[in-house]
Amino acid sequence: MKVLLIDTAIDGHHIPYLNALTQSTENCVAVLPEQTDLIECMQYTIDCNFAKTKKFFGYLKWIKEIKNITKKERPDIVHFLYGDSIFRFFGIGLGAIHRHAKVLVIFHHIRRSKLKDISNRCIAKKADKVIVHTDSLMNTLKEIGINNGIHIEYPCFNHVKEIDQTFAQSKIGMRKPEGKVLLALGGTRYDKGLNILLEALKKVSQPFHLVIAGKEQTFTREYIENEIITYKEKVTLILKYLSEEEIELCLNSADIIILPYRKVFDGASGPLGEGVALGKMIVGPEHGSIGDLIQKHKLGMTFISEDVENLAMIINKALNEEFWLTDAYKEYQKALDRKTFVLLYNALYYDIVKT
Repeated sequence: MKVLLIDTAIDGHHIPYLNALTQSTENCVAVLPEQTDLIECMQYTIDCNFAKTKKFFGYLKWIKEIKNITKKERPDIVHFLYGDSIFRFFGIGLGAIHRHAKVLVIFHHIRRSKLKDISNRCIAKKADKVIVHTDSLMNTLKEIGINNGIHIEYPCFNHVKEIDQTFAQSKIGMRKPEGKVLLALGGTRYDKGLNILLEALKKVSQPFHLVIAGKEQTFTREYIENEIITYKEKVTLILKYLSEEEIELCLNSADIIILPYRKVFDGASGPLGEGVALGKMIVGPEHGSIGDLIQKHKLGMTFISEDVENLAMIINKALNEEFWLTDAYKEYQKALDRKTFVLLYNALYYDIVKT
């Protein structure tokens, strides 16, 4: 069985996801925006600039090249790993690819409006399966009228191991903190709501230390330093692309993983999974997938989405209370195992081909 894996980026969690899928089948080929030595399979490169410019003709050129590669490679399955980048184009061109192979599409988020719902339904009709990573997104598919969805839990890709917290803190340049350590992990994108957190911390009375670790994006170093000026001695800034070792050190340095995500973010979260793997308390918004996961599996506390005052109150509460792992938390830890993810995809691929 051969699987053609299509992605429009190779940063963040894209590479770990690809690597896991290459273990789900014995023969795969990747189509990426650029070559990478971080995955072990044959690769084609196609310009994916349309994902940023959102230009229709750029998309048409991209989908035509994928069709040509499909005809050349003759895969059993063509798997689009980031359906979020093509939803604005209503699945145009997927039907032509579907004539040559089975088609799978992943929706990491599902944005709602009448037009977006129509687009998502059009894509789903041209796919054999639509994959989502949370129960909340699975319910959203059903609300839209998509009945060929399947839920595969987003795992903890990094093999994070537990390290002595004091050692981890010293390795990332943190002096002995006062109070518990909060970690905002990942790129500083707008939808991840870092500005909401920085504003809320101005109102927090309990002792704390904040680690901001990840690639500088929407919120720049200059912006962050201006916002934290009243509590800058309580902040450790690591604004760069993080290696797996650095991610592991940051996670182990923390007591609480803080996810101040905006309402537009409704997907699975890598930092949530990695934090849960190490038994950390999670503080996140009450909406969508994140809120559902935290509440259902007793992972920590939720706050009213995008509400600075409520977030400050919840942070004060989290800093002041002991956190214990429940049976529900421990069961969810097991569900995040990378091996489970690989096995589920392996079963899905074989089931799709047999069907």
